[in-house]
Amino acid sequence: MKSSYDKFPAITVPADGECRAVAGWEAIGKELRARCSGGHAGRVTLPRCVICVDLYHGVWEDEVLAALKAALRPDAVIETREANKTHDEVRAMLAADQGDDRVFAVMSHRRVEDYFDPAKVEAVKAKIAAARGVVLVYGVAAAVCCPECDIYVYADMARWEIQQRFRSGRLSNWLDDNAGEDALRLYKRGFFADWRALDRHKRARYDRMDYILDTNGAEPKMMTGAAFRRGLEIAASRPFRVMPYFDPGVWGGQWMKEKFDLDPSKKNYAWSFDCVPEENSLLMDVGGIVLETPAINLVFRHPHELLGEKVHARFGAEFPIRFDMLDTMRGGNLSLQCHPLTEYIQDAFGMHYTQDESYYLLDADASASPVVYLGKKTGVTREEFADALRASEKTGSFDALRYVNAFPA
Repeated sequence: MKSSYDKFPAITVPADGECRAVAGWEAIGKELRARCSGGHAGRVTLPRCVICVDLYHGVWEDEVLAALKAALRPDAVIETREANKTHDEVRAMLAADQGDDRVFAVMSHRRVEDYFDPAKVEAVKAKIAAARGVVLVYGVAAAVCCPECDIYVYADMARWEIQQRFRSGRLSNWLDDNAGEDALRLYKRGFFADWRALDRHKRARYDRMDYILDTNGAEPKMMTGAAFRRGLEIAASRPFRVMPYFDPGVWGGQWMKEKFDLDPSKKNYAWSFDCVPEENSLLMDVGGIVLETPAINLVFRHPHELLGEKVHARFGAEFPIRFDMLDTMRGGNLSLQCHPLTEYIQDAFGMHYTQDESYYLLDADASASPVVYLGKKTGVTREEFADALRASEKTGSFDALRYVNAFPA
């Protein structure tokens, strides 16, 4: 029986003269060249046309640049990474907030400008000013060096895809050479530092974006900024779903694999992230071409409409609810968790709110006598509980029933 669970829900964006999309490097190059020469009701005319392609970190920089050069055939190419600070300078800048913990850090208030050397930025700006013909300015946060251009293209990248690229061992943190290191440490720096700066940069430029470039999948796609903004407006005004993703884990089970037609060769699936806008993507169908954009763009662009006044006032432009499915069927136990109080998470990590959880049990295998673990047993002290947890790091064993209440599921 085929699953009715839609793994690729998309917002339909009506295509017209302003809202359109193209697929493939040849079509992308043709679209940009037409805009340079005044086509598509463009505002640009040769002999000089500056195209700024601004990247979110995680885009395969060298591969995409090579493809753009071949498709666009520019007269000059200026890479803004020559204006960046060195790896050592960036690490030193972030060190105090990053700390030594493998997972936790303090939320950074750095901006993308802090990752650039001011003198080098001025040198790159001079290069751009001197260039003639079709000038391609390219790089992560490239608008720092190219605040004024004729065509502004933003190459966004889904957070989940960035994580896969970290895990592949090919992607480092922004302005670092740490590819292949512990994926949790790479994610930590992205979450607490790099992505915060890049999100501030992106949020300030939504209205300026002429095109959105999607290189998340095998085939590159590009939509107009008008289509992108229209898609976000539509999503903010009606029920919608984001594109879910699935991940294995230590407790992972077999239920989702069978119910959702997932890859049967995978060992298990522990998670389905079904609505976590910081992680998930929003799909937009523009004239039959489906493009992927980080769902957090919707939260940033339309926080009032999406969250309402009271929630926005409390949490800011963040989506404070996570919808996950956790699968332990024929798998293992979920991890025991203790979430910090709001005051502690604000003081220790600079985060606005903590994590409270509610569970709805969709299915259970009665023959396995499933239980829900919740709360310490009467008489168990915090100290002996903590000692047992520390010991389990060495022994690999923890007698949960000795310390934790268990209720039939």
